[in-house]
Amino acid sequence: KFLQRNMSNSTHSFDELLRYEVTGGIFIKPKKLKLFTGFVLDTNEKYENVSERTKEELWILLQNANEQLYVSDVVDFLSEWRYYIQGGKIIGYARYDEEGEENAPEPDVNVVEEYASLLNISHPYVLDFGVISTGQTGLVEYNDFWSLGLYGDAISPKQYLNCLVERWKSIL
Repeated sequence: KFLQRNMSNSTHSFDELLRYEVTGGIFIKPKKLKLFTGFVLDTNEKYENVSERTKEELWILLQNANEQLYVSDVVDFLSEWRYYIQGGKIIGYARYDEEGEENAPEPDVNVVEEYASLLNISHPYVLDFGVISTGQTGLVEYNDFWSLGLYGDAISPKQYLNCLVERWKSIL
């Protein structure tokens, strides 16, 4: 409901990934934190036409062939926004995708609030949501507060520091 795309969460070998028969490719992201950056693999594209960044990610994937991966359909996000959550409530948000259209669509805040309430997480975190080309609000990803930056004027530096300290105390 919140992803707005099909996603599997299982171990895939590199050969299995190449056998996916989908138009427009598949999005691959490691379940293991920061193993590599998520990327789109077009199984019909010739290797020599793949970007250097994608080649680097493929190399890491090959070296970690049995890692758990998130594999999903490719969706076209028109805009992406980061929602800062503290005490289960949105305390601020900002657009974080590449600059472009000034009046880029904002996600439906009711969807973001519903997802946050379902997570029921007590410490600060962020939810990245975007608007997909279909007009639907879709979850991009969840991020723990200990590992993220401050975008725009979403929250004040003082609020940001307060959330970092609160999260750090909850870890300890």
